[in-house]
Amino acid sequence: MAAIDEGLVDALYRGALHDGDWSPALEHMRRILRSADAAFTWVNSAGEVVLSSATQRLLTPEARTQYFAHYGALDPKVPIFARARPGFLFNDVEHFGRDFIRRDPFYQEFSRPIDSRHTLDMQIAKGFAGDVYLATVRTRRQGVYGPRDVARFCQASRHFREVLRLRRRLAEGERLIEAARGALDALAFGLIVLDGNANVVVANTAAAAVCSGSDGLQLAQNRITASAPAADRALGAIVARVLTGGPGRSLRIARDGSAWWLVSVLPLPANSPFAQKDRPGALVLIADPGAGQSVRRDDLVALYGLTVAEAELALLLARGVQLHAAAAMRGVKPSTVRSQLLSILQKMQISRQADLTRILGSLPLSFLSP
Repeated sequence: MAAIDEGLVDALYRGALHDGDWSPALEHMRRILRSADAAFTWVNSAGEVVLSSATQRLLTPEARTQYFAHYGALDPKVPIFARARPGFLFNDVEHFGRDFIRRDPFYQEFSRPIDSRHTLDMQIAKGFAGDVYLATVRTRRQGVYGPRDVARFCQASRHFREVLRLRRRLAEGERLIEAARGALDALAFGLIVLDGNANVVVANTAAAAVCSGSDGLQLAQNRITASAPAADRALGAIVARVLTGGPGRSLRIARDGSAWWLVSVLPLPANSPFAQKDRPGALVLIADPGAGQSVRRDDLVALYGLTVAEAELALLLARGVQLHAAAAMRGVKPSTVRSQLLSILQKMQISRQADLTRILGSLPLSFLSP
């Protein structure tokens, strides 16, 4: 068997796989099979056309629109494919004789007007995501497809099938990445992933916001740096130790004014997808100790059965507001807030006000951005 056409392979793995453009590969397929046209079609399980690409000599956009709107229901190949396994190759000369062609509405009303007489059509994928077909078409004058044509088609189809599989894997990976990015962006604290060379490979929205100005930390040239030289040296030393197998460490980074960022650098596990041989990478967490918690009043009502008034008081106390100040802020007597505090402690099954702050700070909801 002749070697597969290098131009086809390049068009598939460069154009179809990376750019999603199947037309260059189909043009190579058309020439290899000495055909008038080549087409690649993906129909989902609901019968909707997900992808339809063709070299458009016979199968023009108008012809394909007519096929999917009407003539596809008359196509005598459809019942054959319904019974077949993926990889089945349809060659019209093996199924339909001249008498059948002369009588068949599909061939007479659709194929004959566009001179689409002979077909090689393979179902290269079949399943819950739909059916995918690769086809080449010849005019009556070009003649039937013989054994050598069938061999070339089957050889090329394996590459189409592999590229389709890889594109599905890439699409699934992209969906997972977007889902993970959405989850990371929901966090109230900054999160940065460094590879084994300390390059930033992931930074969530909170981290990007922290490092976007001149408030103590920056992301520059794909690195996380501190504005103050001494703090930058300390941060760099911790990152270097963690990347070479040292334990995680934390430090404070001065912000404008009297505030601080709390920065923790932790080693990533060896099986991390960002691992590079013996340097698995690091996780940088950035927290603002002055930020209020993101637990909402309704969260406490749902979790602990607090009343609305009790939940509002609990949030004030967790932020360090004293009882008498909370009473004044809410326009009630100090005795009322003391009674509400006792009810809160009882419902949350704790005995001290200090435990209230600890519990609210440890709730998963407290790590989410408001």
